[in-house]
Amino acid sequence: MDDPLRLADLVCARLCHDLSGPLGTIMGSAELASENPALAAEALALLTDAAGELTRRLALFRAAWSAGAGPLGTEQIESLASGLPSGRKLRVDLSELNRGVIFPAPVARVLLNLLLLAQDAAPRGGVVSLEGGRSGEVMMEIAGRDAMWPAAFARALANPEETLATIGGPREILAPLTVWLAREAGITLSFLLSSNPAATAPPPLRIQFQQPR
Repeated sequence: MDDPLRLADLVCARLCHDLSGPLGTIMGSAELASENPALAAEALALLTDAAGELTRRLALFRAAWSAGAGPLGTEQIESLASGLPSGRKLRVDLSELNRGVIFPAPVARVLLNLLLLAQDAAPRGGVVSLEGGRSGEVMMEIAGRDAMWPAAFARALANPEETLATIGGPREILAPLTVWLAREAGITLSFLLSSNPAATAPPPLRIQFQQPR
């Protein structure tokens, strides 16, 4: 990272963008309730839903982007994944992720960032699934209409030293940030390329890490 200030700018811009939706709904609902008492009950329901969404999203961001996040189990990751923007209609399937496994804090943080990255990879919705975990390896797959790993993610995997100057904007910052976090934690991220050249599905992502003994 050759420019920490630019990194901070891009992460803050991404954070503001992803929080603006539920915040806007809360403000709009409060205004509607005050201006039109007949619609107060409906507005309050919208406000309550948006407040819950905002709370879940903040919990996800705090765990994914804060160095203070601790080890997480599958159930906790599943709970935090509920903070992904619901409008994208991305379903998270952790049924094949080994129950009872506690992922070390750096590994859990990378997994959460990969789930955030998955929402960018499937803009029209779909399913992101994780499996494994006990042997120090997790496989991640994305399926959905027009699903595709972000080009910035492929570039960052190929060249982790890519400078921040080449990043197009806040929507792309998550890709190199995830690669940097994985690299610092000693986690290897790699695509499993298909032997079928006509394959159109995004290649599975292999996540290899060291489990504490």
